[in-house]
Amino acid sequence: MSIYDHLEFRHLKYIIAIADERTFTAAASRVHVAQSALSTQIRQLEEIFEVPIFDRDREGVSLTAQGQILLTFARRIVRGREELIDALRAFRPETFRPLKIGFSSFVEKHILGALLDSMRAIAPDVDFVPEAGATYDIDGGQQLVAG
Repeated sequence: MSIYDHLEFRHLKYIIAIADERTFTAAASRVHVAQSALSTQIRQLEEIFEVPIFDRDREGVSLTAQGQILLTFARRIVRGREELIDALRAFRPETFRPLKIGFSSFVEKHILGALLDSMRAIAPDVDFVPEAGATYDIDGGQQLVAG
């Protein structure tokens, strides 16, 4: 098993919950696992990576310096995963419709062309339709409406 296989999304969610709730009991309730299981999994991570994530005392838990760094990454990764899932759900084949993109007439046509090229590279099956007013000819003879 690779060292990279030991850290999963659920662990990141656990770390976020513990940091937010400041107790393993409250965090366990939040993520719907037993407190003992949560505590064991965090302790295993700390042992595997040889990095203390939390300081534990009678008042609750607090993040170590390493834990603060981990929390920053955890929040970003969990948020990115949610954004990816939202994008996948939004781009199901049955939802592909022309996507209208509004813009100001002050937008330079080369900027709009670059934006459309980027969007088409990300989602080649989506028909992006820029709209605003006057028509411009973009590279390749494509007509764009600007206003």
